Amino acid sequence: MPKISLPAEFVVLDFETTGLEPAQANVIEIGAIKCTADGKEIARLNLLISGFTVPEEIEELTGITQAMTDAGEPPAQAWAKLIEFIGSLPIYAHYAVFEQKFARYHAKRYAGGLELKNRFICTRDMAREAWPGLPSYKLGELCKHLGIKFNAHRAMPDALATLQLLGAMATGRAITSGAFAHPKVTVKHHKATPAVKKPTSAFTKIAAGVFALIFISQCSKLINPKPEPTTPTPAQTPGPSDADKKLFAAQDAAAALKKSAKNPASLKFTAATLLPDGTTCMSYTAQNSYGATSQELAVFVPGTGMTTGKAGAEKHKKLCKVGQGKSITATLNAAI
Repeated sequence: MPKISLPAEFVVLDFETTGLEPAQANVIEIGAIKCTADGKEIARLNLLISGFTVPEEIEELTGITQAMTDAGEPPAQAWAKLIEFIGSLPIYAHYAVFEQKFARYHAKRYAGGLELKNRFICTRDMAREAWPGLPSYKLGELCKHLGIKFNAHRAMPDALATLQLLGAMATGRAITSGAFAHPKVTVKHHKATPAVKKPTSAFTKIAAGVFALIFISQCSKLINPKPEPTTPTPAQTPGPSDADKKLFAAQDAAAALKKSAKNPASLKFTAATLLPDGTTCMSYTAQNSYGATSQELAVFVPGTGMTTGKAGAEKHKKLCKVGQGKSITATLNAAI
C-alpha cells in the first residue's frame, strides 16, 4: 500500500491564467482547498480576478468570460486573500512548477514585494512514483481511470480533482482500467515530509489502520474504490532516471505550450529534439484565431523556461544543430 506522508495541514492550489509565462500573463481565477492529513476539508477559496483582458482563446478554453472577471476581485485584494489563506502551509498542485512560478511572481508584484516561500509539491511527480509506466500523467487522464469527476480548465474543479488524486494515492488505489491498468505500488518516501524511522508498536499499527479508514471515509463522496487486482506489490519502486526526468520536463513544457496556443487543438510538433543537458528544440505548426496555419520554432531550457516567437527562432538557430540530441517528436505529440 502506498505510504504517502501528508502534512498535518496543507493546501491544494490551481490557477487559470491568460498565458504561459507570469511576466507576460495574469492569473484570472484561483482555486484553493485547505485540508488536514486525514482528508478533512477545512476551507475553500475560489476567486475571479478583475483588471485583465481575457483573450478569446482563453474564454473558449475555460468558459471564463470578460464579464465574469470584471465582476471579480481587484488583483491586490485577491492576492492578499490567497496569501492569508495559505499562510506558510505546503502547497500541492498538478504540474506544480506552473502554479509555483505564477504564485511567486504575482505575490511579489501585487503584495508589496512579498517573497512567497511556501513549499510546492507536484502531484504529477507523485503519480509517476505511485504508478510508474503509464502512458500519460495528465490530470484528466488519471481522473478518468480512477473514476474521479473532472471539469478541466476551471480552478476549483481542478483543485478538487487534484485533492481526490492525493486521496487515491494515500489510500492505495490501483488503476485497473484499459491502458492505465497498474497494480498498487509502495512509495518509499515523499519529498514533502521525509520519513523518520521509529520502532513500530502494536498501537502504531492500529493507529495507521484507523488513519486509512478515516481518509477513505472523508473521500468516499469523491473516490469510488474498485476491486483491487491480485498482482503482488513490488518490493521496491525505482524512481525516474535523470533521462526520464528530462523527458518528463520536455513533455510538461510541450503541454504548457499547447495550453497557451491560440488554437490549442491545432498545435502539432513536426520536429522535437532533446539535447543531453535537457534543452528541447521544438518545431511545430499551429493555427491562429483566423484559422491560418503557421510554422513556429521554440526552445525549452530547464530552469529558464520556454522561448517562443522571434526570440525562440533565434535561440533555436543558435542551440539546435542537425544530428544532435534525441528525437522526441512522436513522444511530445502523444503527450499533448
